[in-house]
Amino acid sequence: MTPLLATVAPFMVLAESAEWWMWGGTVFLAVVMLAIGPGRRRRAISGLVLAGAAIWAGSLAGWFEPAPEIVTSPVGSVLIAGGMLWSARLCRARAC
Repeated sequence: MTPLLATVAPFMVLAESAEWWMWGGTVFLAVVMLAIGPGRRRRAISGLVLAGAAIWAGSLAGWFEPAPEIVTSPVGSVLIAGGMLWSARLCRARAC
């Protein structure tokens, strides 16, 4: 469910504080998932999640102006979701 929420959150037009809480919760869950799953041994998965978190945070902070947040936030959240799904798929394949 979290990868879906991470992808949809920027389109929900929430208050800025709610977006930061959504970002924090998603990043926390992604880090926990990486810590207990196969992502901890794969730099590509960790890098994908970290890049997504940085892009999404940068978007919320306004670092990518004049690009609209409605474009940049989904890029970051899709990267996080992709890393989480990749890690879950590897975990399922190895029955971890």
